[in-house]
Amino acid sequence: MKKHLRIIALLISLSLILVSCGSARIKAGIAEKFTVGYGESKIGFGLADETIYVAGYRGGNSAAGILDNPKVKAVWLEAGQKVLLISADCIALASGTVEWIRASLSDFSRRTGCDEIHVMSTHDHAGGDTLGLWGKDGIDGKNEGYMEALVQAAVSAADAAYSERCEGDIYFGSADCSELLEDTRLPTVFDPMIHCFRFEPDEGGDGVRILNLASHAEALGGDNSLISADFPAYIAESIAERTGDRTIYFPGAIGGLIRTAFTDDDSIDNCIDTGRGIADAVLSIDSEIRLEPTLGIVTEPVDIECENTLFIGMRFLGVLENDISALGGRVTVHTSVSLLTVGDRRILLLPGEIFPELVYGNDPDFVPTHPEREDPPTLCELLGDELLIFGLADDEIGYIIPPSDFELHEAYPYLDAPEKDHNGENHYEETNSVGPGAAAAIADAVKRIAEILK
Repeated sequence: MKKHLRIIALLISLSLILVSCGSARIKAGIAEKFTVGYGESKIGFGLADETIYVAGYRGGNSAAGILDNPKVKAVWLEAGQKVLLISADCIALASGTVEWIRASLSDFSRRTGCDEIHVMSTHDHAGGDTLGLWGKDGIDGKNEGYMEALVQAAVSAADAAYSERCEGDIYFGSADCSELLEDTRLPTVFDPMIHCFRFEPDEGGDGVRILNLASHAEALGGDNSLISADFPAYIAESIAERTGDRTIYFPGAIGGLIRTAFTDDDSIDNCIDTGRGIADAVLSIDSEIRLEPTLGIVTEPVDIECENTLFIGMRFLGVLENDISALGGRVTVHTSVSLLTVGDRRILLLPGEIFPELVYGNDPDFVPTHPEREDPPTLCELLGDELLIFGLADDEIGYIIPPSDFELHEAYPYLDAPEKDHNGENHYEETNSVGPGAAAAIADAVKRIAEILK
């Protein structure tokens, strides 16, 4: 071969390698139909001889009974690519527990050819402590048996979802839920919609609804001592009674703090009524679009400097199970961000609880505590205005807060909230954040994903 031909061949080979390496980061597929399967499994536990702490509000709140049994649910999505989404009725799962679930599903992945598994939580404030932060007197609040049961439930739900899979169409629609939601920290910015991906099997029978709503699951309130899945259980119950469809629920951008309004003094009635009200909104959707059967997934790593001394201490005591490293006096949290595309819908899978203004933009009349600090570009600026957020995805890193409104107690940063600011806010959320660098680190990862998509 002549020298110049060898050079051309070498350049072509190099270009193919580079294209191959780049495209390997994007897993995308297309099919004639979506293939979808649904599975669920109760988290098996008992209270007679075990102490299970209720997560979400106060330490040492041992469960006094069971209102309804929390579950782990799974949905198999296939259109060229094969993705399993898992939703656990719990406060959150750190990346260590997510990796435990994935390891327990290693045989499942080999058997099914599953490309990616993503694990999320409903952010249930009435489930057992799955992070370890709500034990008595600062002791690890996780119950070993409860955690093992949760992992086993994830495996069972995944197996059921794969076994039940069938072909059909996915339709997307949304309905206004603003009257059911409230934003408890200024500025008032949140996604008011309940979003629904509705799978309709070709062969008929019960369908599957993938629901997405920006709200803490805390309709039972802070005085509750009963184990429950909170309002997502009653959304599912109501929709199943009225349509036969099964539901899986994922929270959206809930930081700042977005929750459902309390409309009944009786906490149980409030929880049930909230779930039924949201179900009413879902079933009111009258304008759906059929999505083309395409599926894509891309994941980017994220490294965030962790400044929260409490988190650092709890991690190195073995309570928290996040992926954290320490080098040269700098502590780093290693986590990830993923973008899932279903048809033309883009869904960003984010760790933790992001403030909505980092996604959608701020109220122009709002004056933050540190306006001199620059916030990163909004995630909608990077990926489009119709972007959906699935929070608590694959990790819990706490609240992701705009740097311009990040305020700490001067003497006891991360250990105590500061005095109320000029907006009347006490900045409690900062005590449950890894630090002010989280917002920019997340945005940088999303920028990289946006570049990959070009």
